[in-house]
Amino acid sequence: MPEYFVYPIYTAAIALAVIAVVPKEEIRRLGVYAITFGGFASVVVLLIFGGLFNIVEWRNFAPFGFGSIAFFPPIAWTNYFIMFFYFLPERKPWLYLFVLFAAAYSTLFSNVLMNLEILAWYQGRVLLPFFIYISWFSIITWAYLKSNSPDKDRDKRKQH
Repeated sequence: MPEYFVYPIYTAAIALAVIAVVPKEEIRRLGVYAITFGGFASVVVLLIFGGLFNIVEWRNFAPFGFGSIAFFPPIAWTNYFIMFFYFLPERKPWLYLFVLFAAAYSTLFSNVLMNLEILAWYQGRVLLPFFIYISWFSIITWAYLKSNSPDKDRDKRKQH
């Protein structure tokens, strides 16, 4: 089997996990955040760290991409962030640990992808990828929580 089939297989597996675990109403609600902070942001992160700094690149995506962008990873990241936001704890100590472990998981998984020769990190396999993931996940968690804060909902109700 060609390496590039890992892309649709993994994307289908994570999509099935989302369908099996996350209620349909929550998928709809979280989809916009996941597309923005997951799918779109993954392309931006890749363009910045891959295109500008030559730190990372997708490899062996054959017919499933254009230029340096593989089509399936943004879809997989979108599904990943639907689950990320769905399981995101509300309390701070657990919230910080959740983001930390999510970044560690992503670093670990990116090393699996390196071993499968579909992702390449050129500046280290652990520290820099972890720094990128923890920064990305912290920023999007902050943005998600700010846009979904109870205070914001309370302010909207007062206006009506």
